[in-house]
Amino acid sequence: MSGFEVRNAAGALTVNSDYKSPLLASSAAASTDTVGDFDLNIPGFGNLNQLGYVLDDNLYSPGQLAWFRLNVNGWGVPGARYFLPGSVFIAKTKIDLAVESGYLDVFNAQGTLIWSAKSAAKMPRVLGFITIP
Repeated sequence: MSGFEVRNAAGALTVNSDYKSPLLASSAAASTDTVGDFDLNIPGFGNLNQLGYVLDDNLYSPGQLAWFRLNVNGWGVPGARYFLPGSVFIAKTKIDLAVESGYLDVFNAQGTLIWSAKSAAKMPRVLGFITIP
């Protein structure tokens, strides 16, 4: 059914028949190497020499979106692929993965399955926001 929308309690759009959400392709704790490449203290965070380089040649592949979740007291420089070792979990999502039909299927105007309750568990959701002063 085209034109279908679902909004959460805050009014944010969560399901839209005109938009296909990316699906989880893989997730794992990040492996890091080469700790100590840089020696620069950043007040309020720590010294860059504590950070390790993420060993994943496919982290920023075309057609893929990499998400990261820091553990408590974890920090890093995501664009440069440097994180405190053992402090980050990385999930990769792709838009070209097939949605599994199950129940509550949602189709776009062309009749393509773009959302189902069965595949919703593999779709990232924003649960909240943080403000960084």
